[in-house]
Amino acid sequence: MKRLTDYLQPGTVYFRNRAFGPVEIMAGIDAVARYLSDNLTSQSPFVYLFASNHVKTVLAFFGIIKAQRICVVVDPGIGRLELQEMMRDTPPAACVRIDEAAITWDFNKEIEITATVWADDGSEDLSDVCMMMYTAAEDGYAKAAMLTHENIASDAGAIASGNHVDYVSMSMAVLPFSHAFGLQTGVITPLLSGGNTIFVANEDFSKPRHIINLIMSLDVTHYYSIPALYYLLGKALRYGGTIRTVRSFISGGYTLSDIIRDRFLNSYGICIRQGYGLTEASPVCSWVFFDAPDRTKSIGKPISCCEMKIAQHEGLIATNSETGEIVVRGTNVMKGYYHNLEATERVIKDGWLLTGDLGYRDSNGYFYFIGTNKRMINYGGVKIFPNEVERLMKMNENVINAAFYAEKNPLMHELVGARVTLKVNSLEFQLKFRQWLKGNLTDYKIPKRIHFNTIDE
Repeated sequence: MKRLTDYLQPGTVYFRNRAFGPVEIMAGIDAVARYLSDNLTSQSPFVYLFASNHVKTVLAFFGIIKAQRICVVVDPGIGRLELQEMMRDTPPAACVRIDEAAITWDFNKEIEITATVWADDGSEDLSDVCMMMYTAAEDGYAKAAMLTHENIASDAGAIASGNHVDYVSMSMAVLPFSHAFGLQTGVITPLLSGGNTIFVANEDFSKPRHIINLIMSLDVTHYYSIPALYYLLGKALRYGGTIRTVRSFISGGYTLSDIIRDRFLNSYGICIRQGYGLTEASPVCSWVFFDAPDRTKSIGKPISCCEMKIAQHEGLIATNSETGEIVVRGTNVMKGYYHNLEATERVIKDGWLLTGDLGYRDSNGYFYFIGTNKRMINYGGVKIFPNEVERLMKMNENVINAAFYAEKNPLMHELVGARVTLKVNSLEFQLKFRQWLKGNLTDYKIPKRIHFNTIDE
């Protein structure tokens, strides 16, 4: 079996005014792999990577896989309760939390070796799995999507061939590496295709002048982001010239609004293309590639590693322009959810991944996303499952009930609100509850607005 790291052929990685060449990148990956191989004592196959946007995150990601462990990618801002549940499900042999202030490694400080006792119960064949991400918490419990070496590599190869990512390209993903879209487009695809790439630290996402300077000074050719950040970029461009080198502007995470798309097109002659995907599909499924005719509002055609169709009830295939569920089949589709055969069988039928998303296809084979059947909130491209967060919030001893809701927002797609009923409802206990949320829930899952009810409301 060919492993993901067998495909590595990195170009140059740029981060914080430094260039890391292919030799340095490969040496860094090897150093992480050796350290893990020499020091891990647990038989657990899982190593957690708290994936901030940093060059060491990339070395750790491939180093974990080269050490023949499974990289469980974790949001650095994950809440305590969520992390505890994950660790019970996939107990790690080590946790990698990088020191973001330093470029060089201090393995003793940044890699925590655990004494996790783990015995393979034989229920899952993990031999071909290289990466896991937690998602799909519609029922209140997040599940680990098992992504194989072939899943990740085939998705990267299809992106690279369709979007012309190669040794003369310069990619830039202004997206978090803790989520599949940013990790695949900003890290994996360029490093497997000989391409060059720029890493933007998380704290620099909202600095559009800084982003523009990087694009212009390093001749970016492929740019990936979300609509809200395209909005900021567009405002900054009004005062700072235009971008000439970028061949491909791709927007993902949620639907690009007419206002943002039209502002780019009318003011700068820049056409932002959209794509579609989900974690369970490694994650990219379709794109409107830069050398194809633009299709306003389309999420494109399937990339070469997968098929897409619109399904209706009882497996019937929708005809052109008929609405149905988007389903996907291909080498990029996950193996399943770890230790959850029932959930796997609900979403994978005869090899087809049932996405829970709604759309249609036109007569030219272009797909369009129009909504979702899932109880899910899309906040700036990150997915929040109300059932999960409501369940976690009820773990607070002062909470009787919690109900999440979404408010439409032109930039972030949806904002999160909650109605919470407290046993003791006073300003003091409301403040205590907000403080509790900050320590126990992932940052982006904390409601922006909370309406506190009394018991009799």
